[in-house]
Amino acid sequence: MPQEPDKSKIESEDIDIESILCECLSSLSNNLFVIAQIAGKLASKRTTLEERMIRNTLHQLGSTIGMSVTSFHQNWLDDPGLKAVLISGSVENLNALLQLSNEINKVLQEFLKMANYNLNFLEQYYEYDFNAKLLYEYRFNERLQEQLKLISLGSF
Repeated sequence: MPQEPDKSKIESEDIDIESILCECLSSLSNNLFVIAQIAGKLASKRTTLEERMIRNTLHQLGSTIGMSVTSFHQNWLDDPGLKAVLISGSVENLNALLQLSNEINKVLQEFLKMANYNLNFLEQYYEYDFNAKLLYEYRFNERLQEQLKLISLGSF
């Protein structure tokens, strides 16, 4: 005879989902803040082709992050118990999203550190390689969109 699921385990999983989702929202929101800092820093210097491409890529990423944060909040309003996340098996995908968001943050922080260090250094020695990595190696916007589709909490 099948056993009833242990309610304490389900409640524990709900708490884990909520804490993971909060971490995701915090990390994603922090990335938006860093993108805004980078945009502000780059606005104070002469514009190069690489910088224009970096800004466009970061604004696309920021747009995707912003829409995802909005979607998460809206879904949370619609489903306060986050049952849809639990049912869809998205806990692993939320963990993967958190890992990706932390990776994005690390790269953004490194770029911001270089921009704060010296804008001339950034332009002469850093922008070209960073732009190439951003476009061809990191592919953050594509990867983020793919991860958000796996979570399937709205349309991305």
